[in-house]
Amino acid sequence: MTIVTQVRDSVAAGVGATRRVTLGGLALRLLGWVAGAGALLLAMPGRAYSLAPALVVVVAVVVPLVTVVLPGRWPVLALELLAVGGWVAGTATSEARVAFLPVLALAAALYVHHSASGFAAAVPLNVRFLPGVVRRWLVRTGAVLGVTALIAAVAVPLDARVGDVSTVVVPALGVLLAILVAGLLAYAVRER
Repeated sequence: MTIVTQVRDSVAAGVGATRRVTLGGLALRLLGWVAGAGALLLAMPGRAYSLAPALVVVVAVVVPLVTVVLPGRWPVLALELLAVGGWVAGTATSEARVAFLPVLALAAALYVHHSASGFAAAVPLNVRFLPGVVRRWLVRTGAVLGVTALIAAVAVPLDARVGDVSTVVVPALGVLLAILVAGLLAYAVRER
């Protein structure tokens, strides 16, 4: 078998695989890319936009593309840690108080990115979704985002009341609340 034959067979296999890709598989990965890019753009400290705007655009476009190609691997976690680290750096170095809507938007983008990447890792690109599968995923995502909005609505005003110690107290309370919610969810799943 010659090199030309091998290349022709590889190209034919690639074209065949591309023809089998469905809109459902692409839409799921596109949702993961948009949510990942949104999370990175929301989390970037304000000074990053003025210091290196081209770098911000490259990071916000390229890093989420890696998570689309490798949805079940470490780049998904790396993107989410980068977004959270950027947000923490931006809020720790800023004198402004944490606002409700940006926190909620960042949390929503991170959750949608995480769940879309997990969903994309579990299904092939040629998946054909049944309406019930998509509906259940949307309901679960909506429920998580609703609970997140409720918790943020309570936590963000609490930050303003705590004062100067808020950089320690509020994150500690957030971690404790996250552990409590995870424990309650684990208990609910076990009881089912």
